[in-house]
Amino acid sequence: MKKIKLIISIFIVILIVLLPVMSNVSSASQINPDDYKVDEITKDDVGTLATTTGDILATIRNIGIIASVIVISIIGVKYMLGSLQEKADYKKDLFTYVFGCLLLMLATTIPSIIYDMMN
Repeated sequence: MKKIKLIISIFIVILIVLLPVMSNVSSASQINPDDYKVDEITKDDVGTLATTTGDILATIRNIGIIASVIVISIIGVKYMLGSLQEKADYKKDLFTYVFGCLLLMLATTIPSIIYDMMN
């Protein structure tokens, strides 16, 4: 049962990280691929992309922080009110929670560090 919970937790974290990447984009006007020229990219285009990416990463990070605080509060209350056996179970489950928080932090921090190094 714990392996299933771990697999589901990892799957949910992966989905949370990948959902913004897999979103569909639609356009009301027709797009002609021949109009796109690689050498026509300007600094404004790169700045717009960087701003949009930064906003997306900040949103994911903020939602993750809020969710982490809520979940750790719930776990803390359950730990304080639980029996000795339940306390031992919460300590075991805490590793999965910390791993998820670490993965979320790294998924939003590493792209920011890479972007800062490129500038």
